[in-house]
Amino acid sequence: MRNGIVDDATGALERIAVDPADFDMTGKVLIEDVPDDLTGLRWDTATRAFVEDWTAFDKALHAEIDRTAGEARRPFITVIPAQDVMYQRKAAQARAYGDDPEGTYTALTGEASARGMTVADLAAEILATEAAWLAILDATEAARLGAKAAVSAATTQAAKEAAAVVDWPAVIAGAL
Repeated sequence: MRNGIVDDATGALERIAVDPADFDMTGKVLIEDVPDDLTGLRWDTATRAFVEDWTAFDKALHAEIDRTAGEARRPFITVIPAQDVMYQRKAAQARAYGDDPEGTYTALTGEASARGMTVADLAAEILATEAAWLAILDATEAARLGAKAAVSAATTQAAKEAAAVVDWPAVIAGAL
């Protein structure tokens, strides 16, 4: 255990100190016996005691879940300005082609010609790719939100950390 200096108005732990005489204590409180691990604790200015509060810990785990979800999705994303709009346009034209193969589909005809394939084959490929991507997106979103809910519901540090671990390859494999 060690001493700590806390802002009396906010409860923010400003520093761990050995000798408070070295610091301006105006508006501060000296806390003796600060726990070595403050995870899941905050200083309560009303009770002048450490109380359980997982808010900051949960927020950090939620951010890590979001980051790893993004990393799991990265292999399926093309990062080119407006490319997402082009994919949506081609998917819309592929669906329309299925309804009316005689229509005008400039996004499809240009790509089909460039790739040496028929518009029908390209439309089928685009719709299959879109279906796979949407399944991955839905599965990763469900896993992301489920992990965040599990973190928030867990009551110990170990349980929260375990809840934040998502097997993204398994989530993606299950979606396909």
